[in-house]
Amino acid sequence: MTTKQVAELLEQQKKDGVRLLKLVTEKGYVSEQDLAVSMGRVLNVPPVNLSRTSIQQDISDLLPRDVAANYRVCPVSRLENRLFLAMADPLNVLAIDDVKRITKLDIVPMIAADRAIVDKLHQIESAKTGTMEDIIQDAEQQAAEEADGLETIKEVSEEVNLDQLSASTEEAPVIKLANLIIVQAIKDRASDVHIEPFDKMVRLRYRVDGVLIDRTPPPKNLQVPLISRLKIMSNLDIAERRLPQDGRMRVKVNGRDYDLRVSFLPTVHGEKVVLRVLDKS
Repeated sequence: MTTKQVAELLEQQKKDGVRLLKLVTEKGYVSEQDLAVSMGRVLNVPPVNLSRTSIQQDISDLLPRDVAANYRVCPVSRLENRLFLAMADPLNVLAIDDVKRITKLDIVPMIAADRAIVDKLHQIESAKTGTMEDIIQDAEQQAAEEADGLETIKEVSEEVNLDQLSASTEEAPVIKLANLIIVQAIKDRASDVHIEPFDKMVRLRYRVDGVLIDRTPPPKNLQVPLISRLKIMSNLDIAERRLPQDGRMRVKVNGRDYDLRVSFLPTVHGEKVVLRVLDKS
């Protein structure tokens, strides 16, 4: 970084009240991983590259998911009565004391990028359930079966068979997929979810702490029934695909009610969906 860039960041920090380290990474002057390594040297805390670290299930289970997500920490390994803990902020004494109380182990802090911790926690959670992977496998099998009976036609009709579409939204993979996307958003404390269709794939992203993070994408062949399922859950018209629609739904997760606002926006490759988690009761 140049002296001029530092001066500009300090000026922006005074103006917007944003943490300097956050501005440095947002501007792309320093990567989050490099910043974590540098901070580790200053604090005399060893860095850990979570993307290249394999964490055993019994180690990750030492700490409840909500605690890990709240403090931005991730158990990495255990040596006798010591727990090596990846932390976005190794100076967070409250987090260290709380993890020590829960695990009954002495904590050895390690430093890692905030986003790396969030991604690792999601990866661990996904490995436990394998739900998205199961859905993708079912969808691929379904697509293969449909391909066996595929016939080439000269014209493609824009008409939609509403009976078939409604029936497809009640199939187990579609219901599981819609439920999983919503439940995972609430578990990750995401403010909103983006489902974006492209030519050959569907992109799924969660906004966590203001940052959009890619997740395992839904199968392309479930794009239309998935969107229709979300429309039904939002009490909207599944036949309307050319105009924007806005709706709301209420779901119950772990005994709590959550309100979500859902927007459907037509694009070249289908409808983009934005789900916003409004509040909980």
